[in-house]
Amino acid sequence: MRRFHRNGLVWPQPAISWSALPAPTPERLSFLLKPEETALVQPGQSIKKGQALTQGPVTQYAPVSGTVTSVDQDLLTVQNDFLDLRIPVAPNPTLDDLTPKQVLDAIAHCGSADPTGRSTSEKITQLRQSPRQILLSCVDCASSGLHQAATFYHRAEQILGGLRILLRMLGVSHSVLMLPAQYKTLLEKADRLIPVDGAVSLHPVRPRYPAYSEEELLHMAKLEPETTLVLWGREAAAIYDSVYCGTPVLTQMITLTTPHQAQCMQVLLGTPVSLALSAANLLSEDTTVLLGDGLTGRKLENLEIPIDRTCLQLTLLPERPAVSTGPCIHCGRCSAVCPLHLRPDRIYARQESKTAGAYLIRGAHACLLCGLCQYACPAGLPLLSAMEQLAKEPYPQEVMSHG
Repeated sequence: MRRFHRNGLVWPQPAISWSALPAPTPERLSFLLKPEETALVQPGQSIKKGQALTQGPVTQYAPVSGTVTSVDQDLLTVQNDFLDLRIPVAPNPTLDDLTPKQVLDAIAHCGSADPTGRSTSEKITQLRQSPRQILLSCVDCASSGLHQAATFYHRAEQILGGLRILLRMLGVSHSVLMLPAQYKTLLEKADRLIPVDGAVSLHPVRPRYPAYSEEELLHMAKLEPETTLVLWGREAAAIYDSVYCGTPVLTQMITLTTPHQAQCMQVLLGTPVSLALSAANLLSEDTTVLLGDGLTGRKLENLEIPIDRTCLQLTLLPERPAVSTGPCIHCGRCSAVCPLHLRPDRIYARQESKTAGAYLIRGAHACLLCGLCQYACPAGLPLLSAMEQLAKEPYPQEVMSHG
């Protein structure tokens, strides 16, 4: 995609490369432990590829064989022995021989999650009623992201196979596959692979910033939220791998974006960010690395953090000259560039007083998080973080004051 539209405005986009970059094989892998997770291994213990490392809402599995070197409160580290010893997996029977409970157990133990980190099995088991249809989205959330699109490009057969497993398990006869309309290559691949029985219908989606929410995707497909199960492409591929091959999620498709090109890489979970960038020849001292896209991504101060399921995109930008933060003089430049004509300066000033009227809270909830205000601020104030902080407050039902 060379250009990106929103309300008539046009931003140039980096060139797309569908060929996956060679992924590194790290000597040491790290796994972040959330408060609700418990480590299943101990320091010094030998492990095999595919062995469960943690117990929690989403199980983490070892993508390599080796030795557990440390288990802290929030980090687990594994030393790779490069032997690629695997947990033995018994051949699975055909899908016709599996009961719905067996399929659900396989999904529950595969370590699959959506881009927000929510477990796939949890989404299925917590449905209020049996779904009538499934919405499978392969549309990326970021303006220059390739995570979902590249996953479909490289694993379309597995994605559609996982969807068919769910259709059979849940007794659903209709599903909608959403793909980005700007990628003709993906649409042609989908046309070749979608079965002719009508169980899967293709719905191309035009690009937009900000990205479509789950509710908007359902509305575009004319599906009811109460009776629709929403899944992402990588979840369907993980279901296929677990049910047919008995393998859990061990890798992550990420997008590496520069101002000139967007590329994809299938990396082992637990790989340090610095190692992935080095393998792509993108690591340099005068480059800023963002976790996310160039508009809403946050700067990574530590490039040794591991890549996990929520790491979808790394954006690399030339280092900007340091700006000394000064006081807000309400020059109006932030409001002038805001697409919604909000008042980021007033929202930032609210941090000092700790009080905000409903007018400002409504504005923070409406913010697109495009980052233009922060970029235009001559004082270099963190306006975007102020917007995000105020948006966490409850949405006011009535305007009691005007800030």
